[in-house]
Amino acid sequence: MFQSSALLRTGSSLLAQVDSPTVRTDVEEALRWLHFPPGWVAILVILPAVISFVVYFYRRERPAGHPAWTWVLGTLRIIAIIFALLMLSQPVRHKRTFEERDSTILVLVDDSLSQDMADRHSDRGTVEGLAELLRVSTDRVEDLTRYDLVRRILSDEHLAVIDKLRAKGKVAISSFAKIPYTLKDLARSGEEEEDGGRRDSDEGNGTSADPEAPEVDEAPGVDEALRVDEALRVDEALRVDDGEYLPPYSSIREDPRVQETRVAEGLRDAVASVLGMGFGKRQERVSGVLLFSDFQQNADTISAVDVARRLGERKCPVFTIGVGNPDDPKDVRLLGVDVQDVVLVDDPVDFDASIVSDGFEGERVRVELTFGGQVVKSEHLTLLGDGQRQSVRLQHQPKKPGKFTATVDVERLSGEVISDNNSISKTITVLDEKIKVLYAERLPRWEYRYLKNALIRDKTMEAQIFLFSADPGFPQDSSPGIPALDEFPRERVDLFQYHVIILGDVDPVEHLDDEIITLLNDFVAEGGGLVFVAGPHSNPSRYRTVDALYSLVPVVLPNAGVFEPRKGPITDAFNVKLSAVGKQHPVMRLDSDFDENIRLWENDDGQFYEHLPGFYWFAEVERGKPGAVVLANHPTRTPPLDPDAKPLPIFAFMNYGKGKTFFSAVDATWRWRAGVDNLYFYRFWGQITRFVASGRLLGKTPRYQISTDKEVYDIGQPVRIEAQVFDANMRPSDEPSIIIYHQRQGADGEPPERIELARDTTGEGVFFGPLDGAVRGVHDVWVGTESERLAFTTFNVEVPALESRDTRLNRVLARRIADVSGGTYVDLPDVLDSIDRVEGVTLMEDGVVQNDDLWDEEWVIWLIVSILAAEWIIRKLVRLV
Repeated sequence: MFQSSALLRTGSSLLAQVDSPTVRTDVEEALRWLHFPPGWVAILVILPAVISFVVYFYRRERPAGHPAWTWVLGTLRIIAIIFALLMLSQPVRHKRTFEERDSTILVLVDDSLSQDMADRHSDRGTVEGLAELLRVSTDRVEDLTRYDLVRRILSDEHLAVIDKLRAKGKVAISSFAKIPYTLKDLARSGEEEEDGGRRDSDEGNGTSADPEAPEVDEAPGVDEALRVDEALRVDEALRVDDGEYLPPYSSIREDPRVQETRVAEGLRDAVASVLGMGFGKRQERVSGVLLFSDFQQNADTISAVDVARRLGERKCPVFTIGVGNPDDPKDVRLLGVDVQDVVLVDDPVDFDASIVSDGFEGERVRVELTFGGQVVKSEHLTLLGDGQRQSVRLQHQPKKPGKFTATVDVERLSGEVISDNNSISKTITVLDEKIKVLYAERLPRWEYRYLKNALIRDKTMEAQIFLFSADPGFPQDSSPGIPALDEFPRERVDLFQYHVIILGDVDPVEHLDDEIITLLNDFVAEGGGLVFVAGPHSNPSRYRTVDALYSLVPVVLPNAGVFEPRKGPITDAFNVKLSAVGKQHPVMRLDSDFDENIRLWENDDGQFYEHLPGFYWFAEVERGKPGAVVLANHPTRTPPLDPDAKPLPIFAFMNYGKGKTFFSAVDATWRWRAGVDNLYFYRFWGQITRFVASGRLLGKTPRYQISTDKEVYDIGQPVRIEAQVFDANMRPSDEPSIIIYHQRQGADGEPPERIELARDTTGEGVFFGPLDGAVRGVHDVWVGTESERLAFTTFNVEVPALESRDTRLNRVLARRIADVSGGTYVDLPDVLDSIDRVEGVTLMEDGVVQNDDLWDEEWVIWLIVSILAAEWIIRKLVRLV
């Protein structure tokens, strides 16, 4: 059953009262007795008794010479007694006011997130019909979102939709979401109604005087006081501007209640709001509902058809107006672009774009790379559709240094549901220098032999190699034109000339003294990159007790004896499992296709020659350190003391001070050369080297770190930002707060938003803060200034799955709702037909009832006294006294 409630609006909110109530009154007056006896008693008992009483006494008194006065005196006595008895019956003047009231026509608008999209209709008749209705071009129609089309139709003075409805009765405008807009009184007479937003006690109790009014179920467990407060609350920031009946969508987009479509609950609660609130009167009647929606209900707990049927039974038809495109949803969207943030002049830079499409199976699209404002590369891609993920690699060699905006853009196709997800921009720093690398190793193992060649042959690097086990006269390797090393650098000026240092299976006691280890720690803290390549002898097993060196390792090393040594030869190889971050991270991108890259690494199908060769040995470490990022794990091995923990890490990195460190638990990546030569081996180590070199190359960034708790958010979800800041001496900042900046990509013409982060009480220089209201798209947050980014990260905001799962116009449900309620369905271009079909209803109801007392008046006393006085005077004159 329905139960009317003035304050319960769980799914909708009254936006505007467009008219003050139209009331016409008529007054009826009558004389009534509050305590008059039955008529037969008065005529047959009381009146004869009074007359008999008076006659009896006056027959005993016969005035001499004046017999006629006996009748006069008797009559006066009878009149006085009867009049006194009449006053004791309490006569009143009864006034009754009758009111004629117009019914309310409810305009209900779907404001869920699916309405914040522009449609590309295959039926050009729909577009042309809307263009003619709104007197604009067809291009303009397809630029407007669904919500803005409805908003424009309702406010269009030429169409006069609201004025036509006002001619039939009162008009109320409501939305699906419960958002506390202020009521807006636009009285038809031009006069403001003083108490148009006031609720009488009847409404406050949630009752309705209309016996035919639909009853609306009250949500169980809702506290009445909270609902009263919610109903009366007014948010000044969300007022509807004059001339508009709906607020701009920007003011409601981030509300979590618009992230789903509740057709049934929105219809039920909007009607209940009008019935219960009553616009300051005792009773309301909704004679019709105009419902604008795409009717893709995805979160209702009740049936929209059942609600509509019960409204129809109470003579409240629902006229449904379809808003949206009934075609299967079509969309091409960029999920992300993987690229290094820092690259070198003439360095081939790979932009790996991930693309998903729906509804465009077999169509070819052009994917363009714009670098520094110019299109530098384009590729064509045949879309698979059906939500399948595809990748395309665009490569560009920058020719000059500087900071550039690189944008990957997918061609927009006719019929796309959303077109602002076809582009992603990145800020790329191009440097005109080579990466200087020092690679130190203990023995010339196989990893060393191939890795040193990869570094030496890379034309973007200047590499020097130092083999500790070599004889004093052994010629150490280096890049062409770069002098060979005679010893491992021991002076700060010599060590700090490098961007990256790679430590192989180097013994910290035998090969590195405390002075060198301290220099290595300072090297990373001040921006250098340090790579650890594990080995069976020293790295990282002997680093556990060397604090200054262990602090640089991004993984937790086990205590002695935690991992038992393997018995017998190892004959089974394993392939790593990429973590969620590893699947997206540029360092791990060996193939431009996202899915192929995962298959390349993980080898789930066991086809040896189509995947990376596996590893036989790895350094068993427990887990990543706090703040470290694990890119890949062992497929099965877990810590012995915690079998429920995540599998052991294989590749991991972390920020340390201004620099980065990277850890590889394996020493056989050289085996990837099987059948493909240096393709994957060179690419992997080149990406690692460039990644950890970024801090030293930029010279600023790593004093600051910034991250978000997730990479992808739904619209309306709060974004939790964390930043870590060190002072000039690389000590955690003790400032109470810091300012960071936020900007949506593609909004370069707008100033970035300033956000204050508060320092965490841990004292580790960590700052936290929320970001609310992020709109759909790719967003950047950074530490620095408005124009300079010392550290930044990126996150994506998407339409929630419920609202993006199916965005089609559901005509079947819309027609069903209209049919069972007695209304009709039309598409949006024919909205005026629904306006013509709506009928207002005039209600006749009792108004004020008033009783004016006649018996309790001064003149009554004077009249009785006058009659008795007249009798006494006459009796005196005829000498009966």
